[in-house]
Amino acid sequence: MVRLIDVLSLGKSAFTTISTNGRPLKSILEDPNIPKCFWDVRNDADALWALYQVGLAGMIDIQPLVNASRVGEKTSLSGLDKAIQFDLKLGFMELKRWIHSKNKMKSLMPTNILAILPVGAKTIQYCSNDLIHLPELHTLYRR
Repeated sequence: MVRLIDVLSLGKSAFTTISTNGRPLKSILEDPNIPKCFWDVRNDADALWALYQVGLAGMIDIQPLVNASRVGEKTSLSGLDKAIQFDLKLGFMELKRWIHSKNKMKSLMPTNILAILPVGAKTIQYCSNDLIHLPELHTLYRR
């Protein structure tokens, strides 16, 4: 399940408001007993701490797992796009939709599309596109 939270609009309250499960997002992100998948968590972790004093625990950074599972050359890190396109073995139509959505949003990035409110359906799809595949990539690279 993917939940999108507009941190730019909500500010610190995005992390301190009690959710329907009785916990604020900050406590979930800082809980080492709740696993959370990220791809290259470094910049996200730095920003969350610097801007909102939110630490991260229980993070599973999938990107280094690619290198650990790779045979041969391990000196460069792969991008998430390549991992999804070449390692997940998505069906033809699913991969085609994923690439189309990705390319469409990349072409709109100069317009600052991620800051436009209300968030449009294409932006939501773009944000969800990568996230939904992280658990599957985690399973794949843990083998």
